[in-house]
Amino acid sequence: MRRRIGIGPARAGYRRRELLGGLLSAAGAGAAAALGVQGYVHRERELEDLPEGYRLGILAGVDESSGAQREMLVRQWNRLHEHHQAEIRDLPPNADLQYNGMHAALQARDTDVDLVAVDIAWIAEFAEQGYLRRLEHLADDGFLRAPFQAGVIGGDVYALPFNSDVGLLYYRRDLLDEDDEPSRWGWEEFAERAEALTDALVGSSAHPGLEGGIAMQLAPYEGFTVNVWEVLLSNGAEPVREDLIQIADDPLTVPALNRLQGMVNRGTVLRDSLAFDEAGSLTAFLEGRTVFLRHWPRAYHQLLASTADLDVGVAPMPGRGVLGGQSLAVAASSRFPVVSQALAEFLTGDRSQQLLFERGGFAATRPEPYEDADLRNDAYGPPAKAGGGSGGAAPAVGFPIEDVAVLEGGLRDAGLRPAVDHYKRFSEVFSDYLHGILSNGEEVDAERLQTDLEQAVEGK
Repeated sequence: MRRRIGIGPARAGYRRRELLGGLLSAAGAGAAAALGVQGYVHRERELEDLPEGYRLGILAGVDESSGAQREMLVRQWNRLHEHHQAEIRDLPPNADLQYNGMHAALQARDTDVDLVAVDIAWIAEFAEQGYLRRLEHLADDGFLRAPFQAGVIGGDVYALPFNSDVGLLYYRRDLLDEDDEPSRWGWEEFAERAEALTDALVGSSAHPGLEGGIAMQLAPYEGFTVNVWEVLLSNGAEPVREDLIQIADDPLTVPALNRLQGMVNRGTVLRDSLAFDEAGSLTAFLEGRTVFLRHWPRAYHQLLASTADLDVGVAPMPGRGVLGGQSLAVAASSRFPVVSQALAEFLTGDRSQQLLFERGGFAATRPEPYEDADLRNDAYGPPAKAGGGSGGAAPAVGFPIEDVAVLEGGLRDAGLRPAVDHYKRFSEVFSDYLHGILSNGEEVDAERLQTDLEQAVEGK
């Protein structure tokens, strides 16, 4: 027997209070179940029957949303779909281990894996290897362009954006001049101001704990690639063009790397950043060791929740931030592709995105949560304290509404990591070589790096 799901435009969705009610109370589950997934599926399709006791498997990294909002959304799906239950199966928190676990499951054609929450940098590789199923019958859903395009490979949609990310610049308001406008800085102006502040403030009695200009994520892992790629894009470099590695041929790539190395040598980039991941860099900033911090949007909630007495502002990354985040893709080996895609559409729908944004602290992949925040900001004004409530104006957690435009603008202007074959190997070679260069103060051998990266994208 097959069950039918209704027809409805994706952006119609549930009323917000209906979805919230389902998450907060099981009492309304019976009434909500009658709604099915109408509003998340674009045309009538027949859902496959699942074997008794089987749950659709969603392979994903550890839920970093506040209050485990991803899990809450899956529970909501389960309340609405008695015969089509789902569950999240956690991978390790480390990005490299997540890749290995997900790749192994997809390569083995594990039929118990139906959906994967895949890092956007891996979508092209997994799609080209035949591990992901092309999504069918999708209309223009109104996703933000950059997160949506990350799931489009060769003109076909393979993944829908679940949660997004983009590099942002956090800064100490109390250490900047009143006329400083970090949101208007390009990379060159930022580098000059960061160096001037480092020279003027480090070692002063007024700021005894200050050690450098900016804390970054420059340990030899995927975060290094993202941070350095932002520097390259922000300096106008184009180290990869149309799948061709051109480290040696692009006139701006090596000068940008040399500029970054100079910033490390002078302490403008806190030298300990070479050992920092996200947690280490955030801790350094909270300890008052730097004026600036490069981090993801979720850091804002952690900064606001901290007991550190810091007056923190946020701006787009000078030049350009790099897009991050995860998208939901149907595994090619799934026995239930129709219901799996319906589940992906539900989890990426506008109301689900509103909850992930407001309650989970994730950057939404659709415009509605940002537009809603703008309207509430106009109606109530900014909250008394960033992240706090004032007449119901601010989200419960996550990004303060007075700075929502910073986040949305960063996402709209975000650059992409290189869309190359064997991206993971590319990233490993890129970070291993350049981390050694930055650590030892050596000159970049552009020809060698280009050759090594060309071999990496060939899987060598």
